[in-house]
Amino acid sequence: MRGTGRRSWRAGETRPCSPRFAAARLSGQRRQDRDRTLGGGVCTRAPRRRLGQHGPGRLSGKGGADRGGPLRDRGLDYLEPKTTRTALYPKLAVEDVGPGARSTRLTLRDGDGGILADLIAGKAGPRTASSDRAGVYIRLPGRERAWLAEGTLDVHRDAPGWSDREILDIDARSVRSMTVRHADGEVVDLHRADPGDRKLTLRNLPEGAVVAHQHEIDFMAGLLTELSFVDARAGGPSDPAVAPGFEATVETADHLRVMLRAGNPAEDGTLWAAIDAGVVADAEASGQVRSEASRIASRLDGWIVKLPRRISDRLVIRLHD
Repeated sequence: MRGTGRRSWRAGETRPCSPRFAAARLSGQRRQDRDRTLGGGVCTRAPRRRLGQHGPGRLSGKGGADRGGPLRDRGLDYLEPKTTRTALYPKLAVEDVGPGARSTRLTLRDGDGGILADLIAGKAGPRTASSDRAGVYIRLPGRERAWLAEGTLDVHRDAPGWSDREILDIDARSVRSMTVRHADGEVVDLHRADPGDRKLTLRNLPEGAVVAHQHEIDFMAGLLTELSFVDARAGGPSDPAVAPGFEATVETADHLRVMLRAGNPAEDGTLWAAIDAGVVADAEASGQVRSEASRIASRLDGWIVKLPRRISDRLVIRLHD
């Protein structure tokens, strides 16, 4: 332990044990799994109990000041027991979560909703465990004992931090048609006249007019290329933040159909949007396309996302441009 001047105590090693130390019980462990076990006046150090050797699962959290979120668990070890005094919890940031708390409640669930791990995470740092070892203070909910755990616990406090931000990726060359309806009713309707055409063109070109800026059409066609979000929150198509704005529909050559309903851009060009997906009506879409449409729809169901400026730059283009 740090500052004792004693050498490390290896797993399986024994040494004399004081009665006070021998009687200590480590909170949260089964008798046969305790870090230190009593045996005839001799203390034996068992291998450290591991925290966080989990497979993939769904991560959720809640914490003071809206903290919480998924856990990037690199594996934690119980290192040493700390206080059981409630009054000292805030010093380690392991108090029960609530208004004003600095703690973070982390719950790791499997695909069926079963709890794999549940803990309160407190102060952490690259030298918390020792001068060259990362550590974090933790406490199991409902238990009195706080612990110092060795390892890195990287906790994100917002939705984008725990999410895969990429939503979908539709190459401009695979777009068959694209329609953007503005709040005032103006429609920009693009399509690929023949499947072999390299470029999209205006389907609702005014009579006698010609396309003067093909590069604007090409630019719009990349609307859903590597589409990712910068923020997300619960909501849906009726959310005021996505009130038109814009309504855009993109259909691909393989009959995937993506619908985007977005609000007006903010000063920085970002905008909130609700996104849904399906297949083109009466089209013979492949199973792979149907699966992709289902993935997009289910992933974004009940959410609205904030999209970057590159999206609004494409949506604001009008016929006269």
